[in-house]
Amino acid sequence: MICELLLKAGANIESAHHQMRGATPLMISTYDVRNRHDEPAKLKTLAVLLKFKADVNAVGNDGFTALLLAAQNSYPTLCEALIKAGANVHARESDWHSTALILAAQNVDGEPVAEKDDKALVIVTLLLAAGADPAAVNGKGHTALSCAQANGLMLTATALKMWLGGLTEAQKK
Repeated sequence: MICELLLKAGANIESAHHQMRGATPLMISTYDVRNRHDEPAKLKTLAVLLKFKADVNAVGNDGFTALLLAAQNSYPTLCEALIKAGANVHARESDWHSTALILAAQNVDGEPVAEKDDKALVIVTLLLAAGADPAAVNGKGHTALSCAQANGLMLTATALKMWLGGLTEAQKK
C-alpha cells in the first residue's frame, strides 16, 4: 500500500492539507470523494494510518475530526474503527456545532433513504454504545432524532427514541 510506504519513508502523518480545510491524512481517508463507495479500501488506509499512530482526534480548520466526517459520509466500518481507536464521540464541528450522532442522522449526500437509514442505524448504535449524548443539540436546535425524522430515517429515529426512552412498550413491538 502506497500510504504505508510513504509513512515508512518518513512522510508526516499529521500533515494538514491546506486546500482541504486543514484535514490530516486520517480525515481525508474518511471522505475522499473519488472513491465514494470503496469503504473497504478506506478502512485499509485508515488501519495503516492508525497503526502509524495518527491522531484520531485531530481537528481540521472547520472543527471536523475523522469520526465526524466518517459519520457524515455514512461509513459504519470507519466509525467503528475510529471509536475503537479512541475517537471523541462528543466532538463538534465548528459551523453548526453538530456531533457525530447528529451528522449520522442527516442525509447530506442524497443517498437513497433505505440505504442511508441502514448505515445511519449502525453508526448511531455504535456512537450511543460509546457514550454519545442522544439529547445533544446543535447550533440550529436540531438533535439526532429530529434530523433522522426530517430525513425519513425511520429505523434510526426509532432506535434513538428507544435510547431516549420515548417509546411505550406497545410501540416497541
